[in-house]
Amino acid sequence: MLNFRKHLIKSENVKKNFYYFLIDPTKIKNLDNSTFEEFREAIDYVGKGSGNRALAQLKNAALLKQGKEIPNKKDAEKLKRIGKIWEKGSGVIIVHPFSYMSENESFFRESSIIAALGIDCLANERNGHNNHKLLPPGTRRWADHEIILLGVYCVYNAYLLFCRDRRQQIYEGDALK
Repeated sequence: MLNFRKHLIKSENVKKNFYYFLIDPTKIKNLDNSTFEEFREAIDYVGKGSGNRALAQLKNAALLKQGKEIPNKKDAEKLKRIGKIWEKGSGVIIVHPFSYMSENESFFRESSIIAALGIDCLANERNGHNNHKLLPPGTRRWADHEIILLGVYCVYNAYLLFCRDRRQQIYEGDALK
């Protein structure tokens, strides 16, 4: 496999970014013994963030559900999908498998995951960022199959983390705290 980090060097001194998944647990029969296929089908959104980005999305979904203003109106459809999970009596599960990466690396992984999963099954509005523009000048372009392979690798690692760690569901009331 390609040495991914070697190809994504950026002049950022602080690596504070991550990518994350919002998981719909209603699509998994048994959270304590899920299959990779169930996990893949349960991925509702793939995002890139820093700080409390994933929790901020859930807070905005709770505010929207209460009829309040949200900071970014273009996120409304994605946030409504989160509200529908809460209406089913479940919480949303956040998985962010890798932290402390550069912004370019997290964007690259996010778009690779979206390429691997397909945009149609996600709440994402776009395919992510143009992978090739994120690479430093002079770096060879990744072939499409390499980008998809990286995405599959990231999803599988997230699945292993999901299986290993406690899967805490975040409910509407939790998001507002």
